[in-house]
Amino acid sequence: SSLEQLKSPLLDLEVKGVPALQYFGRSLWQDSSILKDAMAEKDQKFVIVGGKGGVGKTTTSASLALSLAEQGHTVLIVSTDPAHSLGDSICQDVSGGQPVLLEGTDLPVWAMEINPEETMDQLRGLLKKAEESDVSDDKSGNPKIDFGNILQKVQDLKLDELLEEPPPGTDEAIAVAKVVQFAEKPEFEKFTRIVIDTAPTGHTLRLLTLPSFIALSIDKILKFRSVITQLVGQSKGDVAIEKLEELQRQMNDAEVLFRNNEKTEFVIVGIPTYLSIAESGRLVRALEEEEVFVRHIVVNQILNFGVSGENGDQIKRFVTSKMKDQQAALDRLRGDPATSGLDVSEGPVINMEVRGVPALQYFASIIWSENS
Repeated sequence: SSLEQLKSPLLDLEVKGVPALQYFGRSLWQDSSILKDAMAEKDQKFVIVGGKGGVGKTTTSASLALSLAEQGHTVLIVSTDPAHSLGDSICQDVSGGQPVLLEGTDLPVWAMEINPEETMDQLRGLLKKAEESDVSDDKSGNPKIDFGNILQKVQDLKLDELLEEPPPGTDEAIAVAKVVQFAEKPEFEKFTRIVIDTAPTGHTLRLLTLPSFIALSIDKILKFRSVITQLVGQSKGDVAIEKLEELQRQMNDAEVLFRNNEKTEFVIVGIPTYLSIAESGRLVRALEEEEVFVRHIVVNQILNFGVSGENGDQIKRFVTSKMKDQQAALDRLRGDPATSGLDVSEGPVINMEVRGVPALQYFASIIWSENS
């Protein structure tokens, strides 16, 4: 397929804070189809941003949210990435799990971080409650029912695996389902664009198929509980069952939403390296196989100094500024009580991509030598 390529330059300063993100976004998104569509289409839509780790997904997501708001949309940007760099990017605490209006701008942009581990803990709690059954209180006066065979069936369902060792990405899938749930609430109707900043590619690919898996797993639990209810009546797990039924519906809704080309599109983010481009290609093919709409790929960190030697002073200023920025970050690393006691090994920027055994051995000799 032919994707629309959007390129952003490698900047000599870190893109952090609303003004910097707005500046970055205006140059990146100004001629994009996604922004042109936003001028005319005001119905609620979702944009999912994904790609390899460390390629600028959060910066890209935040800049898109601000650019969409400049086109008249009320925007919610949500991070489901466990790393949660959204708050760092916009220089604001948005970790409370509820939308927070962005500071430093009059644009209608709200941001929130959803903790996937917290959502996973909630699921574990629901599953445990759902497995409980108060069978001693048989108000009908009948003898106690032998649950041996039924309990054996529970073991066959292997619910403990879902509780203790869920498939990778389950936490984020539930977090995204929570976003879908939020979007259905009346107070969320004002958001005409919802931008979702996701975890790295591996999680994203699993995110597309996990809602179906989780919904089926919940279905197993519900069927088992239905048998118990028929035998002994209501039990103390019934409230949890209702919540699981709601979660199952949200998962099904999320799966449908991902593949609704009128409501959702995916934006891929990468950098101009072999590894990133290769992973982006795999992601495109996977999205197309899953019938997910994708038309944009953002390539960050482009060097555009030209090929002549006339730009020597510009390159020198760029490198000097970049080194100053890096030194400030290293000083913070060494000054932070949490990291000050650690050995710091510094790896230099290398003018070739580190790929293949010889290159990795060379890099290892720099990083892991006794003098590092």
